[in-house]
Amino acid sequence: MIRQQDNFDLHLKHRFPEGQGYPLALFLLFVILACIYSNSFEAGWHLDDYANIVDNTNIHMRALSRESIARAVQGMEPRSDTLTRPLSYLTFALNYFFHETHVIVYHVVNFWIHYFNAVFLYLILRNTFQLPRLQRQYASVGGSIALLAAVLWSTHPIQVTAVTYIVQRMTSLATMFYLMGMYCYIKARLGRHTGRSIAYFVVTGLAFVGASACKENAVMLPFSLLLYDFILIQSPKQPKRWIKNLVWILLLLGVVILVSLQLTDLDKILSGYRDRPFTWQERMLTEPRVLWFYVSLILYPASFRLTLLHDFEISTSLITPWTTLAAIAGLLFVLLLAIGGTRRKPLFAYAIYFFLLNHLIEGSFIPLEIIFEHRNYLPSTFLFVLLASGLVFLINHFAYHKGIQT
Repeated sequence: MIRQQDNFDLHLKHRFPEGQGYPLALFLLFVILACIYSNSFEAGWHLDDYANIVDNTNIHMRALSRESIARAVQGMEPRSDTLTRPLSYLTFALNYFFHETHVIVYHVVNFWIHYFNAVFLYLILRNTFQLPRLQRQYASVGGSIALLAAVLWSTHPIQVTAVTYIVQRMTSLATMFYLMGMYCYIKARLGRHTGRSIAYFVVTGLAFVGASACKENAVMLPFSLLLYDFILIQSPKQPKRWIKNLVWILLLLGVVILVSLQLTDLDKILSGYRDRPFTWQERMLTEPRVLWFYVSLILYPASFRLTLLHDFEISTSLITPWTTLAAIAGLLFVLLLAIGGTRRKPLFAYAIYFFLLNHLIEGSFIPLEIIFEHRNYLPSTFLFVLLASGLVFLINHFAYHKGIQT
């Protein structure tokens, strides 16, 4: 019998090394995702797919040679000393080498990346709920919440563009390495064998390099890991140590920002606004409303609200539209709630920090388009943990209520 009490274990003869419930979870994730995405494998090319893949001669690899690989990792640039997302472009080149522009193979690769992301999220959550800070509260429901969160996140309609919009493999592949790095870091921190922990730390570093080679957002991984360690692993009974760690996190963030400013040509970046119908100030004012819109899509994913390109009103001042100031105030309020609940509600706090932190780059002054749903792919992962935990506790609370049973 499959029961929640033993984390839905299949009672197989050969035990799974991670513990009970894992075989069923991995199988269910694959079946559900295959059913959902199998009808999208013949979807055609869209928008940036053409410039990055179909018409990009750099990735049209004809032979597995050093020259063709070197050309592929250049992306869309002819020749450059700096590489932008080289690993993502290399995967497109390998796709082209084996199947040219047959779209179905690109979709299949994207699907498998998405599946592995769901698996890594499940593994992260199962290990997270076994942490001393959370184990008592989530001992009996940790497996349920982990599986439900992974299913809700991976099947949610807001993730469709990150999976079926082929060029956004850049997003999903970076997320795969990002989540892999998080999982290996957790295993390293909780490991009892020094040699194995060192190996996990090494893989964490390699995963960070891989994620950064797919998309620039991955530079936030060290900060996500520091916050995870600070909030979920370390004991809150040592306030002096907490303050010390927080100071180190803020100092590291400050150093990264200062170094980035020194190494970055701001004038060149801001020149990108010449071709935009908005200024960098207007973009900064608009992004808080965009974040709330993302949250609304998670809670209310009606089909008419989801699209590849959104026509989003630009904020021209704090009160135009009036929701601008309300959105900024709302974000500050939620951030204060997270700060205040860091010790008492660590999982809630981390989910808020993770969401805001991983939207930081694409929600900044960089001259990008205002909104894309695929930008929510990685930042939303821990928000679904809150949603799943709320649902599981609600079900458990009313499970034996006669009215609900009826």
